[in-house]
Amino acid sequence: MRDDRNKWRAPSAFSNKVTVGALTMAQQTLARQTLVSGVRVHAGAGVASQVVSWPDPAHGDSYAVGLRRDQVLMVNGLSLPDGWDAQARQAVSDMTDGFVVYDLSGPRALQVLQRGADITDGVPSASALRRLFGLDVVLYRIGGPDRFRMHVERARAQALQEALESAMGFVGRKAD
Repeated sequence: MRDDRNKWRAPSAFSNKVTVGALTMAQQTLARQTLVSGVRVHAGAGVASQVVSWPDPAHGDSYAVGLRRDQVLMVNGLSLPDGWDAQARQAVSDMTDGFVVYDLSGPRALQVLQRGADITDGVPSASALRRLFGLDVVLYRIGGPDRFRMHVERARAQALQEALESAMGFVGRKAD
């Protein structure tokens, strides 16, 4: 069998926080991330009081992020049992260990993200799903206009981290 292990870089260590000028990227640990799918998830149905959509920011510790018209990602929400809930007519999947979460903040954070995707502030969307640097991520504002949160599949976290660091370096140098 052919040995291809030298075609890829070894995983790099992440210090949980990277700062380039006024930009900061930090890995977050959330208590719970739950994927809920069903026809009534956006209408409340006991999922969350707030469903975040682009470009509105999420506030507080517990909220839901709209992914599709029939799917939300609950962040630090109620603890729901995995599987199909026949009464609520929805499927529940615990994704706490499935997603890695990064926060990007700073006055030029949107410009960093725009290096990897066509993101426009003035165009609202009910979905927070985006293709960022070629990777599927859940992207939304958290707390204010210059702070963004990204959820990415654990297997693709390092690729996102490296792309963000590179874009931060480019935008940071451009600002000087």
